[in-house]
Amino acid sequence: MVNYSPVRFDLCVLPDDTILTSREWIEGVGLLERHTLSFEVHALPHQHQRVYDVVKKYPNIQFILDHCGLPFIRDEENMTLWKNGLAKLASCPNVVAKISGLFMMDPNWTTSSVLPIAQQVLKTFGINRSAFD
Repeated sequence: MVNYSPVRFDLCVLPDDTILTSREWIEGVGLLERHTLSFEVHALPHQHQRVYDVVKKYPNIQFILDHCGLPFIRDEENMTLWKNGLAKLASCPNVVAKISGLFMMDPNWTTSSVLPIAQQVLKTFGINRSAFD
């Protein structure tokens, strides 16, 4: 069971990714363990590698990848980047994925447009490490 008292941080709205390599910020993430808090991450596919680097430093902190890892751009190159990022994050047992916000990524969504996203998350993280919101 996930202790769902998350600290939520919207990495996806930052102008660049330098915070993900900031020593102070990374050490701050580590403080969550002391307070038994989880970290809900809003990260775009190009940020997944750096998020993975932070996650690996803190195996005792539960991380929640929010909104399916935000696959907004759905061309072949970006979907490959997204799938690879999901796989990397799923390799860490302290990361779960939240299947949510599908309409955010596709305002004209249909079942057939969002189903492959949800299916890929379930395939990559498994049923025991996926949550719906």
